[in-house]
Amino acid sequence: MSKAQDRRRARSRGHDTRPPGTETWLGRVVLVMRRALAVMFLLAGLFAISSPAQACSCLAAPPEQMLKFGPTAFVGTVTDVSAAAGSKLMTFQVDTVLAGELPAVAEVWTASDGAACGIEAGVGARIAVFATEEAGRLTSNLCSTADPDTAIQALGPGTAPLEPADLAAPFDWPAVWLGVGALTLIGGAWLAIRRLS
Repeated sequence: MSKAQDRRRARSRGHDTRPPGTETWLGRVVLVMRRALAVMFLLAGLFAISSPAQACSCLAAPPEQMLKFGPTAFVGTVTDVSAAAGSKLMTFQVDTVLAGELPAVAEVWTASDGAACGIEAGVGARIAVFATEEAGRLTSNLCSTADPDTAIQALGPGTAPLEPADLAAPFDWPAVWLGVGALTLIGGAWLAIRRLS
């Protein structure tokens, strides 16, 4: 005997086999919508639980290859870490410059956490950093850091950071001579005008 026949027989005896609230067409639609909504929530919950967390993943690269993407490289010790709007500023005491020119204290911007590929090193950590210059500031990420000894072994002993005197702008002799020439012309013109008057 089929289910439809069972329902017809139950109705003929005065028994209604439908769930409460589904006696009308609208009631049946509401019941279907409730079931569909429950299934959607169940699937959304399963998807949220089973989806893997998004994280930064780096391919291991030798220091020589890292230089292609981070042409300024140094070994330094983290002296300060400060957060700023989705990123963080890390201050380093530079021990050895492996590529480029840097002062004894370097500031490097990176993402706020490791999941966003930010450098994960606390104050006191000594690491090798491969950085790029963007908008006048150094930036780097988790994938552009290395063990300091490995970097020095691969790239050589490096150089000392620049001294403050080395960072001063070079004296601009052409501008000085241009200024002296302009003053001479103005002075000559003033003397000529005075003699004529």
